[in-house]
Amino acid sequence: MTDGGRLEVIAIPGLPEIRPGDDLPAMVAESLAGFEVIAPLREDDVVVVTQKVVSKAEGAIVDLATVEPRPEAVAFAERWDRDPRQVEVVLREAAAVVRMERGVIITRTSHGFVCANGGVDASNVAPDTVTLRGLFTAAMVTSMRADWSSGSRSCAPKATAVIAPLPRVVPCQALRSQTR
Repeated sequence: MTDGGRLEVIAIPGLPEIRPGDDLPAMVAESLAGFEVIAPLREDDVVVVTQKVVSKAEGAIVDLATVEPRPEAVAFAERWDRDPRQVEVVLREAAAVVRMERGVIITRTSHGFVCANGGVDASNVAPDTVTLRGLFTAAMVTSMRADWSSGSRSCAPKATAVIAPLPRVVPCQALRSQTR
């Protein structure tokens, strides 16, 4: 929310741990509707949904116990003290490997993003588990905004913005323009 040039960041309470198959738009709407400090949202409010939450809801999760790393992944992992199964997942997710050095793998995804470790993330998940870069699609944003601005879960005007930041993701064009 803004008020005279001021920006406030307010965490939405009441969201449980997100699991594969959860109806993320409905869960966020319910939490927003019950949060009196900000409900209902205003047209100038922005709702930020983390990539991790989207990945979990979409089931973009890999149990590393099911991953058999190739020799290249094992060698890289041994050299840089990494889990070879996680390195294997990064390599599988890559449309192209841009660079592998100093323990970091830079890849291009099938969506055209250049990412450290291919958007594969082991933070805030169970041990021996990683999440993949979820597909926070235009359809999901449309669904969220429609769900939030109508019916019994009305908690936001149609103009409310919904964004999902992509950690460690840099589109190729932005990367080039920053280096000129």
